[in-house]
Amino acid sequence: MSYLDDKELSSQINTVIAYAYDMQTFLKFLTERNTLLKNTAIKDISIDFLENLTLKILMNIRDILDLIIRQMGRKRTSESG
Repeated sequence: MSYLDDKELSSQINTVIAYAYDMQTFLKFLTERNTLLKNTAIKDISIDFLENLTLKILMNIRDILDLIIRQMGRKRTSESG
């Protein structure tokens, strides 16, 4: 997490908080949706596991998150309409 220690970012606390929140969200998603990490605490995810994530896996995760966000938007629209 060296980017969180970067001097340039340290003066921009909101950016650091946003990065940390994004990382937490990503890791939480992995522990809830990835069968290899089911019931694994975020703190127990190894660096080796993260280093072995491929671009294809990351793109699939992005697509799943996009789908979830679209479904949430549709649900809110139907509830308010």
